[in-house]
Amino acid sequence: MKATILKRFQSVPEVVDLPDPLGPGPGEVLVKVGASGICYRDLLVSEGYFPRAKPPLILGHEFAGVVEEVGEGVEWPSKGTRVASLPYVQCGRCYRCISGEENLCRSRVFLGEEVAGCYAERVIVRSRALVELPQDVGFEAGAISACVIGTLLNGIRQAALNPNAHVLVTGGGGGVGIHAVQLAKAMGFSVIAATHSEWKVPAIYGAGADQVLTSPEFSQEAKRTVSEGVDLVIETVGQRTLDQSLRSLRWGGKLLLVGNVDAGAASIQLAQLILRGVSVIGVNNSSRRDLMEALDLVKKRRVRPIISSAVSLESVPEALQSLKDAKPIGRQVVKLW
Repeated sequence: MKATILKRFQSVPEVVDLPDPLGPGPGEVLVKVGASGICYRDLLVSEGYFPRAKPPLILGHEFAGVVEEVGEGVEWPSKGTRVASLPYVQCGRCYRCISGEENLCRSRVFLGEEVAGCYAERVIVRSRALVELPQDVGFEAGAISACVIGTLLNGIRQAALNPNAHVLVTGGGGGVGIHAVQLAKAMGFSVIAATHSEWKVPAIYGAGADQVLTSPEFSQEAKRTVSEGVDLVIETVGQRTLDQSLRSLRWGGKLLLVGNVDAGAASIQLAQLILRGVSVIGVNNSSRRDLMEALDLVKKRRVRPIISSAVSLESVPEALQSLKDAKPIGRQVVKLW
């Protein structure tokens, strides 16, 4: 099979021919990959920001496809089932897993980091990391539903907003941001989006934003729109926009930390949090429940996956570079068949 492998950190991933997997072990399934999402995390892995990653390894952590073989003891799924996967494999035994918070499992292992990923024609994964992909949801949409839409659902649920809330999304034209705009709008909130990429503004409005801000000092513009500040900021960029995000919040507002594209430390004036009663919520991926709800939203067309391009395995290096340059509107995917 063909696969895109990172041979060493800070090198260009390469497409190689590998033997097909020997077959799934107990509790595992072999999936023929239909599509894999291209995530900024993959870029950070390739640059060496995740110490558990050990090259050489097959990159990629979000996918959808069709089950080809099932291992011993697997009751579901069966051969031929269309599936979408979580980006990780949870232990299935700890308190977090049993309570439906698999995303917080301390024993989970991430695809494309600690185990072989899904930038490949086939992947072996534990059955418990999979959910059924509805027949009318395509592989491309299924591939990005866990890491993007499911993660956002998880965060917005934790924020527990009032129905008339005002939400600001940073990186509003990016792979996470443009779906955050859609999701927040679908949930009935007023949505402001911030972007430094002016060519993305029409697409952001098309995703449902009520207002799009392009100034680096977007907090001033946000407070001209909502005088006391917004109720929630969905932070998809991180370090670069964090200060402005905090300044955009009303007293008692909430900040969802979803992304940090620089993967570096960020400085916060603690007085901004303490004296204004601001809450910061770190959003750690999605659970099976989140993924199933995300797929249902896609099926019902309440959220429309925005795929900027579908590329081959050979084009993964160029796609990752375009992420670094903030070129794509929405998500890119690897399309296998």
